[in-house]
Amino acid sequence: ILFLSGVQLFSLGILGTYVGKIYLETKHRPKFVIAEKR
Repeated sequence: ILFLSGVQLFSLGILGTYVGKIYLETKHRPKFVIAEKR
């Protein structure tokens, strides 16, 4: 049980960092899109 809970917390940490990077990338994208349209 301890091993499975540890694996779950580890996978949640990886998913959290991955989602955080995606959020930061999408946060900066509109500026680049506007620059490309000009």
